[in-house]
Amino acid sequence: MLQHVWLVRHGEQVRHRDGALTVRGTQQADAVMRRLRTEPIGRIVISPARRARDSATPLLIDGPAVPVRVDDRARERMEYDPPVVDDASWDAFREAWDRTERDRDLVPAVGDSSRAAAARLRHLIDDALPDAGDLVVVTHGGIIRDVLRDTDDEMRSHRPDALAGLPHGSITRLDVVALGYHVGEIGTTEHLPGSLSADPHQ
Repeated sequence: MLQHVWLVRHGEQVRHRDGALTVRGTQQADAVMRRLRTEPIGRIVISPARRARDSATPLLIDGPAVPVRVDDRARERMEYDPPVVDDASWDAFREAWDRTERDRDLVPAVGDSSRAAAARLRHLIDDALPDAGDLVVVTHGGIIRDVLRDTDDEMRSHRPDALAGLPHGSITRLDVVALGYHVGEIGTTEHLPGSLSADPHQ
């Protein structure tokens, strides 16, 4: 049976330091659980960020009884954590984020370069892949895209629009093959009712 890695972007969150999920975000997390609970999951790994842990909760409650761990390697490339939460600090964060998008080797003042973030998530996937069953990683949109950029050039040909961002609550599927990973689905939202679709933002 073909083994899969399911990379889940957390649900929509409040724009705040390690913000909690919004009502919409909680509903997105519930929809992810309904989509994945019938898959042969062998392990679940979660980013330490609150929005990721909250997004994983429905799957942990109603999903299969499998090994679960929080792993720092699933954290986002950069985190919005300013001294003061306001529009100016958000704009500065977005500017720094965009610079790391354009230059994948640029190391920001706080966080990792795009290429380094991809490497640590890829190492996590390699380490956490169970002997049997699929791996679910509840993580973040930026680092999922970082990994996809390193998976051949398939992202550009398969879903070029995904370079612009992945929606909250979306699921990306990697298929485990002999030489690594094949991109199966990128940022799918078919499991989300129309009212839960949201524009991707950090």
